[in-house]
Amino acid sequence: MRVVAFTGCLLLASLAHAQSASGKPGLWDVTTHRTSVVSPKVAERLSERGIPMPPAGDVHVRVCMTAEKMKQELDRIQNVPAGCASTHRSESSNRITAGLRCDPTPAMRVEVEYDFSWAKANKRELTTKIVMSYPGVEGTAESSTRMVSRFVSADCGSVAPDTSVPIHP
Repeated sequence: MRVVAFTGCLLLASLAHAQSASGKPGLWDVTTHRTSVVSPKVAERLSERGIPMPPAGDVHVRVCMTAEKMKQELDRIQNVPAGCASTHRSESSNRITAGLRCDPTPAMRVEVEYDFSWAKANKRELTTKIVMSYPGVEGTAESSTRMVSRFVSADCGSVAPDTSVPIHP
């Protein structure tokens, strides 16, 4: 369970950065598409440890981000998480690409790549790829995510601050 939380934190850190880099508080529409591929041997190992892979598919939510929450999230991810090392990082005025390699346990390795861009003030895109492997076990577990966020309004309406609500198309 600790590994799921760890992997989730990596993805949430990327999401948090995605939600905060442009610094525009308010209501955002966020559409996420995720794919997952797991080799049979790694699926067996994950199952033995009770670790689920993130489900594949599409999710559409509205998120209300306050300026304070954006700043907190950005401050929180400025450092590389314990047990991880940065493999590369590149920043420009509207894009960040980075990679991490993490060894949360001696028996597991996690590699994370992300590319976050905000070419327009009202639109942001984040792609992530997470690859989990076990030394000595054939194959990997891979999860790829593409998230597109579009600014809706400075007024969050009925969506409570720092929360999200699902939207069904």
